[in-house]
Amino acid sequence: MPIVQSGLISEDREMRYIADPTITPIPTALYTDLYHVDAAFVAWKSGQIGEATFDLYTRSNPFGGGFMLVAGLEPALDYLRAFRYRREDRDYLERIKGYEPDFLEYLRTLRFTGQIQAIPEGEIAFPNE
Repeated sequence: MPIVQSGLISEDREMRYIADPTITPIPTALYTDLYHVDAAFVAWKSGQIGEATFDLYTRSNPFGGGFMLVAGLEPALDYLRAFRYRREDRDYLERIKGYEPDFLEYLRTLRFTGQIQAIPEGEIAFPNE
C-alpha cells in the first residue's frame, strides 16, 4: 500500500514525487536557472534595470509527438502573481553567490508587473511558436 507524505509516494522503497492537491507549494523566485539572477545582478550593477521582455517556448514536442496541447496557464499566472524573493531565497543567494546587500534589497522589492501574451488554454501549439 502506497504511503503519501509531503508530496512523496513510497512503493517498495521507490520514492517519486506526485501531485498532491492537499499540499500547497510555497512559490519561490528561485524556480529558475541562476544565470537569470546573475544577469539581473549585472543589469542592476550597471544601472540598466527597467522593463524587460521574456519569451517562453519549447524547441521540441514532448514524447516525440507532432504537436502540443496548451495547458497549465493558470498555475503559471498564479506563480507570477506570487513572485517574490523570500528571505530564505535572498539568504541562499547571499550564501552561494555573495551578492551585494543592496542588490538583495532590490530583489526583496521586485514584483511581476507586466503583461502576458499566451496561446489560449486548450489550443494546439507547435515547437518554437
